[in-house]
Amino acid sequence: MRSLLRRTRGAVLTALVLPSALLSQPAASAPSVRDSLSFRPGQWGAEFEVRDAASASALRFHAPTQAWIATLSGELFHADADRGEERRARAQVLVGNRWYRPAGRAIAPFWGVGIGAGFLSDRREIQIGTGNTPPAVVDDELLVGLTYWEVGAQWLVTPHLALGAAWRVQASIERNRAERVSASPPFDPPGTTIRFGAQPMALRGTLYF
Repeated sequence: MRSLLRRTRGAVLTALVLPSALLSQPAASAPSVRDSLSFRPGQWGAEFEVRDAASASALRFHAPTQAWIATLSGELFHADADRGEERRARAQVLVGNRWYRPAGRAIAPFWGVGIGAGFLSDRREIQIGTGNTPPAVVDDELLVGLTYWEVGAQWLVTPHLALGAAWRVQASIERNRAERVSASPPFDPPGTTIRFGAQPMALRGTLYF
């Protein structure tokens, strides 16, 4: 009888203690949200975006959730009209840092800050009078220094491919060196301007290596 009571008592204690011991152990097989993105220091990435100008970015991770980013964008434009012609070229370089904050197994919101510089050349020829009258010509050269802030999110389709969108705001100081080659309609005179603006949300594709 005593033997039966001891076995019964042992079975009851095991039933009470074992579940608690199992619940107190960490789930080693369950990956954490942070680890699910699998970014690593030293990893490279390439990001592409098409807006009003095409741009390409290079990323270099220096922490599991942080990366340096450098972006180069540019545009070449030429338009002919019955009474005028326009040629425009511009380039911009941005450098900054981006922070990722995992929100799920394959969702990665991010935000970033940085600085940049740009150049714009815009030449316009406008025919004001008759065909015998020389056209009015205005050459604009714009030098830009800026700082930017961005916020967006990515969906990691695979560990090496992400699709997402981002929204950027920026503050810039612009130096306009306009030159009026001949008589022309009113235009912005040379000077320095400070601007604050927001760019429309843009779609992005990113490759991670």
